[in-house]
Amino acid sequence: MSGIVFDPSPWVPEGIYLLRYVSYEMTQYWGHSKLLLHFAIVEGEYAGIPLVRHYNVKERVTDRFALVREYRALFPDESNYTQIDPDTYSGHLIRAKVETTRTSGSGKDLNKSSRYSVVRELLEIIPDDYVPAES
Repeated sequence: MSGIVFDPSPWVPEGIYLLRYVSYEMTQYWGHSKLLLHFAIVEGEYAGIPLVRHYNVKERVTDRFALVREYRALFPDESNYTQIDPDTYSGHLIRAKVETTRTSGSGKDLNKSSRYSVVRELLEIIPDDYVPAES
């Protein structure tokens, strides 16, 4: 018997995690453009678990967008804020706030087994000399 392959979204306890940037993609959800930054947890019990930071974007974004606010906070020395290159995150360890998504895109409550983790906010770049704990 064949069926639909189910690939559940990852879940980790809410908290602050150390992440490494993996990649990005542009996509559409509910008719809105989204930038997805893909990360992986780098230390602790959940090392290797992939997580995503979702941003609402348009062709032109302003400082009212979370993407711009977080980018400026993480990279204050960047001289050109007229274009944001997601690959700027590459090679950096980033401390981030991770939360559980409890409602669907249409606002309906998700049952416990359907909940998943997302990166809610990128908090800070970790200095280059930091050595992650071994898992």
